[in-house]
Amino acid sequence: MILLDKVLENDARFPLDAYLLVNDGLQHAYKLTGRKSHITAAELLEAIRDLMIARYGLLAKSVLHSWGINSTDDIGQVVLNLVNAGLIPKEEAEGVEKFHAVYDFEEVFVDNYKIPEQESP
Repeated sequence: MILLDKVLENDARFPLDAYLLVNDGLQHAYKLTGRKSHITAAELLEAIRDLMIARYGLLAKSVLHSWGINSTDDIGQVVLNLVNAGLIPKEEAEGVEKFHAVYDFEEVFVDNYKIPEQESP
């Protein structure tokens, strides 16, 4: 946790929750791909999108905004901060440019949001 404290100190734009989301996203991406290493930026962003929708539904965009994450570029910056701190191996990061405008938050979290079907009791 000491390294993460340093990351938070060095870049106050993003709270702890933003970094925990990237970690959860990586774990989810490993599960989705069946791989234990090298997740692409697109795979990580897809996993994060899935997690945010599952956890927060229509509030996902607002929650991300409250964490200082307003675009996929911001997620790329969080990843870069983790790489620079040695908390994510460099080979896991493709570079911030791979996170640029991959999807629009308004589109994926609001416009295209579908209410999940509930299972019958």
